[in-house]
Amino acid sequence: MNITLYNRDELFVVHLEFVAYFKAEDHFSRVFYINGTDVLLPFGLADICEYVYKCDDTSVAFMRVGRSLFLNLHNVSHVNLLKEKLTFVDYYGKSVSLTVSKRLLRNVVAHLKGEDAECE
Repeated sequence: MNITLYNRDELFVVHLEFVAYFKAEDHFSRVFYINGTDVLLPFGLADICEYVYKCDDTSVAFMRVGRSLFLNLHNVSHVNLLKEKLTFVDYYGKSVSLTVSKRLLRNVVAHLKGEDAECE
């Protein structure tokens, strides 16, 4: 599944199945792919969340965590609360890790387990 983001001068195509997470950077967002590449997007994280939620593809499950992260839960393979690490893996075995606070990781774990959690 892809989303197409465009502004006056540029067009961006984001392949959601390869995304590990989006991270807010002021009025911009950076998309981090599992293969290690990242791209700065001239859109706020709220705008990106809105585009992704408009997609009808249920195979891509994204979750807003805190104010600055938007995670692709479909690619989460490991959550370590003690080390505060979240690891994403794709179908080809490539991985990327992210440091997240324990409080936010608990929300992710609860969501993955199917429990109700307060997501910020």
